[in-house]
Order: sequence, then C-alpha cells, then structure tokens
Amino acid sequence: MANEYARKQKDLDLIDAAVTLPASGTITYSDDFDLQLAQPKTENMELEIIVPTIPVSVLANGETLKVTVFNAATASPTDIIAENVDTIEGATGTDPSVARNIRYRIPSDALRYLRVGFTLSTGNASSTLYDATVNLCF
Repeated sequence: MANEYARKQKDLDLIDAAVTLPASGTITYSDDFDLQLAQPKTENMELEIIVPTIPVSVLANGETLKVTVFNAATASPTDIIAENVDTIEGATGTDPSVARNIRYRIPSDALRYLRVGFTLSTGNASSTLYDATVNLCF
C-alpha cells in the first residue's frame, strides 16, 4: 500500500498550470483547479507551487512577491483561503531571490474551485518573463 502522505502522483489532464508572473503592482492567477473532477478527498491533496529564481533587477531589495490561494464554489474564485502562503523577498546586492518549492495542504472544507494568485509589489520591474508552476498532488 502506498504511503497516503507521499502525494507525488499527478493527473496530467487536470492538475498542472504554468503561470506567468505579474507586472509591478499587479496580480496574476493560475488556471482554476476543479476539485470535483479529482477522485481523492481534498484533505489528501496538496498544491505544489514552484517559483523560479528571480533576479534582483526584477525583485529588488525590500520588494515582495506574495503567493495566495483562492477558493470558491464558482469558477475564477476570489475568496482567499490562504493569504500569503509564502512571501518571497527581494535579495540584497546582486544576489537573486531563492527559488521556492511551496507545498500547501488543501483543507477538508475546501469548496469546488481553487486557484493561486501571485502579487508583485510596486516598485519592481515586470516579472512577466518568468513562469511559476502550480501542480495538484494527491
């Protein structure tokens, strides 16, 4: 029997989304994840959010890229289920930010649709040349 907490399997038809990171002072969203289409219970699922290394020329010292999870009963949810799952801060000097691999366990009371938002603070250059990846793991 597989370890139920391993969460390494993905249904390739449903659960991965590349997200172009936002321009300064804006938010971009992943595609919706329809949890009704997934077979396991939501408490056995996690979102894996992979954010690449972002150079200091884009994410400057003191600036941030915030990752938020949204959830609702309808598509394109705007209700926040987990605010600031991670906040990536700009590095000092010439060092880029550190790439992140974020795991967020979906609560058992989650509604049908989920999506992930990325918000870039003002004062940054546009990060639209970089993509994050969001996967649903179960």
